[in-house]
Amino acid sequence: MSAHCIMILAHRAPKLFKRLGARLAPDFAVIAHVDASADRDAFATEDITLLPRSHRIRWGSYAMIAAALDLLRHGLTLEGTETFTLISGDTYPICSPQRLKEILDLRIDCIDSDLVAPTSETAQRIVNTYLPDTRIGELRPGMHFLHRHLDEDLTQLVAEAERSRLARPAFLKDYRYAKGAQWWSLTRATAEKILGLVAEDPRLVEAMRFSAIPDEAFFQTAIARLGLHETIRPSLVLAKWDTVPAPYTFEKVDDIVFLKDQKRPLARKFGDASDDLVARIEEELW
Repeated sequence: MSAHCIMILAHRAPKLFKRLGARLAPDFAVIAHVDASADRDAFATEDITLLPRSHRIRWGSYAMIAAALDLLRHGLTLEGTETFTLISGDTYPICSPQRLKEILDLRIDCIDSDLVAPTSETAQRIVNTYLPDTRIGELRPGMHFLHRHLDEDLTQLVAEAERSRLARPAFLKDYRYAKGAQWWSLTRATAEKILGLVAEDPRLVEAMRFSAIPDEAFFQTAIARLGLHETIRPSLVLAKWDTVPAPYTFEKVDDIVFLKDQKRPLARKFGDASDDLVARIEEELW
């Protein structure tokens, strides 16, 4: 059994997903959550264990955290696993699997995270109370305004959000809000501490559930609460954000010129149209 577990959040590019699994499976334990909106059968492969439960993940929703926690809990049950690396299904190694294994063998927590000033605009993500993933709190356009009304289920959710809002000041006295990219690699010791915190203090889940863009803050805020912020290193995953749309999708063979100069071992986004580039990466960078 591998000491390193790769955990994938998959929702697109099943061909790339299967290729990624085939390359990683010999050296890593590979598990995945397939989005409830995706065709699960398209992602079936003997190289990757798919979690039985699926969440429907929308951008900016707590469902991303729920899926990541499911992956982490499952990963911790695997015998001998010592590190847990969360990536998206459109991620690909830009170094050899063996080199990636050597990096993970260092047993270091790698996650992009910045402590957020309580008076900053970014802090409003947690200071305010949000209802993402509902038809009255939909972060993406497209729903007709006549459909944005309360029913029994939404009324219950609003009541839960109101409890969260009232409890938020006390929560923020105990927690320092932090944010960064949602892709990380954690040691077993840190993963167990985070799950312990989740079990011991339900305020963390409740506050993040009714916050904005929690996938960029949940694990970072937990790490800050645990006093581990000063020990972390940057994420192992590269993304290129200086384009529109962002992040950039690596599809052109010429993109290898940019990728070969990067220090991080993983990069995103790739897609099913990235076959030629991925083959070139394996040939030249591995």
